[in-house]
Amino acid sequence: MCSYKRYQRPVNYVLLVCLLIVISFKDSIAQSVGVLYGNVADVDRPYDKCTEALSILNHYIKLNETDSIVHYALTPFRICDINDEDDRSGVLFLFDNLIRYEKYELDTDLIDSIALEITDPGILLEYYTEISECYLVSNDKEKSELYWAKAQEALPYATDDDSRVLYYNLFGFRNFSKGNTFSAFQSFKLAASFDKAGVKNQIVTMNELGNMYTSIGENEKAIEIFKTVVGSAIRSNDLDLLRFAYFGLMNAYGNEKDYEKLIETAYRCMDHQLDENIEYLLGYTYCMLGDGYLATSELDSAKHYYLKGIEISKINNEFKELKDNYYSLGKYYRTIGDNATARSYFNKAIGIKTYFSYPHIYRDLSDLWKDEGDYTAAYNSLHQYVESTNNQEKANLTDVKLAAKIIEDSYIYRQEAEAKIIDTQRDQERLLLIIVAGIIALVLVSSFLYLMNKNGKRLKELNDKILLRNKDLDRAMNKQKDTIRYLENFASVAAHDLKAPIRTASSFAGLLAKTTSQKLSEKELSFLNYIDSSVSKLSQMIDDLLSLSKLDVDLPAAEAIDLNELLDRVQKQLSKLISDTNCEIRRESDLPIVMGHSTLLIQLFQNIIKNSITHNKTADQAIIRVDYKRIDDNWVVLRIADNAGGIPKALLPSLFDLFESSDKNSGNGIGLATCKKIVQHYGGDVWVDVEEDIGSTFSFTLPTEAKLDLTFD
Repeated sequence: MCSYKRYQRPVNYVLLVCLLIVISFKDSIAQSVGVLYGNVADVDRPYDKCTEALSILNHYIKLNETDSIVHYALTPFRICDINDEDDRSGVLFLFDNLIRYEKYELDTDLIDSIALEITDPGILLEYYTEISECYLVSNDKEKSELYWAKAQEALPYATDDDSRVLYYNLFGFRNFSKGNTFSAFQSFKLAASFDKAGVKNQIVTMNELGNMYTSIGENEKAIEIFKTVVGSAIRSNDLDLLRFAYFGLMNAYGNEKDYEKLIETAYRCMDHQLDENIEYLLGYTYCMLGDGYLATSELDSAKHYYLKGIEISKINNEFKELKDNYYSLGKYYRTIGDNATARSYFNKAIGIKTYFSYPHIYRDLSDLWKDEGDYTAAYNSLHQYVESTNNQEKANLTDVKLAAKIIEDSYIYRQEAEAKIIDTQRDQERLLLIIVAGIIALVLVSSFLYLMNKNGKRLKELNDKILLRNKDLDRAMNKQKDTIRYLENFASVAAHDLKAPIRTASSFAGLLAKTTSQKLSEKELSFLNYIDSSVSKLSQMIDDLLSLSKLDVDLPAAEAIDLNELLDRVQKQLSKLISDTNCEIRRESDLPIVMGHSTLLIQLFQNIIKNSITHNKTADQAIIRVDYKRIDDNWVVLRIADNAGGIPKALLPSLFDLFESSDKNSGNGIGLATCKKIVQHYGGDVWVDVEEDIGSTFSFTLPTEAKLDLTFD
């Protein structure tokens, strides 16, 4: 008690002095705060305050203070120099925050006005690419496409590798988000070819290639790449790159079913994000951690992290990560047998629109309905799955063409470069001759020999460059061959996978007709027969398309074919159709010997004759006449004429195109397209002449036996 009274008076004096100091300097303190927060909005601030303005605005974005965000939103754009690398990095990061958090509606006029200040084509490409990516991630497809188109316009004028790497990396990401793995792979490989880009951009591309290897199942190669990227990111203290490398590593371990390593990597990634206070994409880390525990049957831990992932994704407006966690939580409830809750979370995942498509959710939802015995709902979900997958396949076809165009442009570029090298070499050779002539007249032989030796070294360097360009050209050609093999394999696999459900549908339709024939009316039975007929036609169409795609693949050398014997074989194969239709095939003269392959030529004659029989519109007997005319020693014209009433003139321009048919009920429009491909394979041509109300004459040219030295590709 005594001790307290002893020190009470000195303490009161100290407190009084502190109060007087605060009162005295309050105006100065307020003024300092005003400089830090209030004056940032001053449009006349110098450029060196750009970092300060960006920091303040990002601070308010993080605090979610909407009024302050609106108040300070335009300040950095007024005082930052978009042509300065540091300022530009901050402005683009601000764009990403404003767009992602949706706290301020950006005016496209503002974005375009900033673009007008850019003087470097490479910076303009980088700017539009980054803006397009911001809108893509926020799922604003319209604006993403708008600025992607502007980036495409800027691409030809950009000469620096860094901006082009950014462009092709986004090009690959856009393709991958649509499910177009092949096109994405080509884009990332093209990005990796720009070897003068900065180290960070090269490592980012390497990380994306790791994701591609994961998507095609080459997990060991992907893991090796991601480990390298993790090491590089740690050495350079690049926290964003480290996080994405961890994501790729988790996916690769998951595909490899090494769930122990997946969980270990997820914890490392989570620790890194929490230590650095990085909440961006933390929901994805929780989702991957939950997937690891779900796979190892640690169900309580899996549910815990899925719920944490949902919570943090909602806070940060991370829609894709929210969709991932909803879908995974649905899988968790399906695992424990709670189908109703699982279906609820699947539907929540479907309801979130993101730049990534998730067709497999419809497939899982269909399986849930099937388990519950609701086959109508199961069918509807499966139909949505097929529709979503078909949309991806259509996009794939478009992007395969784009990827092929990139390869073609690269090939043309290398050809032009080689031509320039050759022209330069010729110019230098001419210059060398002039120099040699002057040296002979003016200087000693020793000087002449010295200059010859010097120019010889320069020529050798040019020759070495040409050899390097030839190697690049060989690599491009090998890539094209790989692309062709990929598409051939894709056709076979697609045909096999498509025919499996067709066979199932046909079997069940037949089984339904047998088991219910006594209960159904004739009209209802006709419906079943129509289903069976349509399924058979679809199966035949797939076979025809697959046959068309493989016509000229791995053929042996052409040989001499006697068309008389070949026509006899065709008649035997069509004997039932000829007999049923009372058709007569007349050979007007002995047919010649031609060069070709019996399998292709049988299909050629068979398709044309069958077409004439099945499309006969007359009531009379179908008569088909076969003859030929020799053009010269190397070529003959084969003619197959019918009395089927003629082909409508409107169909003639596209008659040999794929899926064109004069009668959709009796043909699928593939047969004549196949004929055209066969004839063109041998360097010939095919056409048709029509006599209205009488018939048609199909004519095509083939090489004769005299053309034995012909090499067929």
